[in-house]
This record gives sequence, C-alpha cells and structure tokens, in this order.
Amino acid sequence: METNSGGRYNPVSDEWTPTTQVNAPVGRAAHAASWTGQEMLMWGGWSAHDGGLYDPIMDRWTPISTVGSPDNRYFFSATWTGSELIVVGGQDADPLGGRYHLASDSWTPFFHFPPRSGHSAIWTGDEVVLWGGGNLMGGLHEIAQRYSPLRDQWSLVSAAGQPEVRTDHTAVWTGTHMIVGGGEGLYSGALNTGGRYAMGPTEVFRLRFDSDGQGIAWDSTGATVLHDVLRGDLGQLPVGFGPAEICFDSGLSGSSTSDPTEPEPGSGFWYVVRATTACDTATYGFESSNAERISATCP
Repeated sequence: METNSGGRYNPVSDEWTPTTQVNAPVGRAAHAASWTGQEMLMWGGWSAHDGGLYDPIMDRWTPISTVGSPDNRYFFSATWTGSELIVVGGQDADPLGGRYHLASDSWTPFFHFPPRSGHSAIWTGDEVVLWGGGNLMGGLHEIAQRYSPLRDQWSLVSAAGQPEVRTDHTAVWTGTHMIVGGGEGLYSGALNTGGRYAMGPTEVFRLRFDSDGQGIAWDSTGATVLHDVLRGDLGQLPVGFGPAEICFDSGLSGSSTSDPTEPEPGSGFWYVVRATTACDTATYGFESSNAERISATCP
C-alpha cells in the first residue's frame, strides 16, 4: 500500500519528526526526489504523474504544475541541474520525457529515444549522462547517451571499455568521472563489477562573428577544454576536401579568435570549430546529410 507520509531525520539530535500530510502528494512508490537547495522536489511513481515541493523549515507541501508533465511512470531517472528537473524513461513509458522549470512552475516536453528504464543518470554540471537500463524488448541498453539541456541535444557516449551492461545499478559523478557499480545483468544476476567513465568534450555551438567582421566566437562547456579552428574557401565544400583548407588555430584555451584576412572579391571563408581534451576529441559537427565533418588538417 502506497503512502504519502514521511519524516525528517535530525542527525544532531538523532531524532525523527513526522512531515505534514497537508497538501502532500498522493501515496506512491518508485518515485523520484531531488534537493533543490531549499526544498525537496518529489515527482512520479506508481500511477502518479504529479508531484510536490516540501519545505522542511516551514513543514509545508506545495503542489507543482501537471500541465505538460510526462505520463505517469516508475523506474525512471530524475536529474536536478540546479534550476530544473529532467525526467527520462521509466517502465512502460513512452519516449517523451520532460523538463520541470522550478522558477516558472512549468514543464517542457522533449523527445528521448530509445526508451529505457532502470538506468542511471548523473549531472556533470553541463549534461545528463544516461547509462545502462532495460529496453522495451526485454534486453539491456548497450549504448549510453548524453543530454545537453542548454542545446536540447542528445549525443552518444563511447562504449569502448565499458563494464557489462546492467539495470538497477548505481552511478555517481566525482567531478571528472562517472563511477558505475553493482546492478543486475541480463543473464549473470547481481554484479559486483563496475567501471569509470571519463567525460569527453561536448560539441561547440553558437559559432558567430563579432560586429567588426573579424572576431569569431563560440560557446563551449566543460573544464580543461581546448579548441581547434578550421578555415576554408566557400567554393571548396564540404569540409575536409578543399586545397585552401587550413588549420587556422589550434589548442585555443578560450572560446574566441580573430581573423583579419579578407577573402578575394566574390568569395568567402567558412569556419568550423571542435573541442578537445586530454582524453578525447569532439567532432567538427555534421553536414545536412548527417554525415560527420572529418578533416585531418588540424593535428
């Protein structure tokens, strides 16, 4: 029987205090709870797609909006980013997840495929990383994913060297690595193995010119990231094939550079940027055909 009762534990006095049930969400199990810095945010669970905010100082529940919220689910992930809750997957859930914005008490739906349940999700400070979990066919997910809420964009995580895939495991973020342990394999039962995942660089975004026409800037996330900048002739596309293509700048620690060179009349330059770290190198992005831009011009 699901319940909506709870309690607060004070480690200083080693005492429990019951939490109020006034305006508390209905009873539930297999839900998620996150700490926002001031309140506990609870959402989802068996037969529930509502939630609430609990203020431990005032001992008070405040319902949150259900407009645009995902369908009810359990065994999902709910990751707090510092400003919003990102809900992904869950048993019998469709691939539509949701982002709950605390400041506006509103939901933004987003698409996630393939659906998964019993997976782990951690917040790196820039992205949510999903790993493991089960699929709708009764198997386990071999491929992990990263989600950037800033760009509303999914990317794949390297599977090289990953531990045996599993469900119902734990994952924590250390600031530089995701550490995975325990869980249950498809045929091997409970596992005592694990692995460490080193976060690679994300794709740069919002490449743009300054008003002087010479400065070039972009946005990039993550620590200890360097950047390579390619330049080529607009008449010699796609990237990676033109004889005029050069490595304009390499190993930049900032997110801007400047090019005072003026192209010949009737022509122009294109620029692409990639991020690199000591562990990995991101791409230069993708063509409209979804083919990756590949160039060996920069080391």
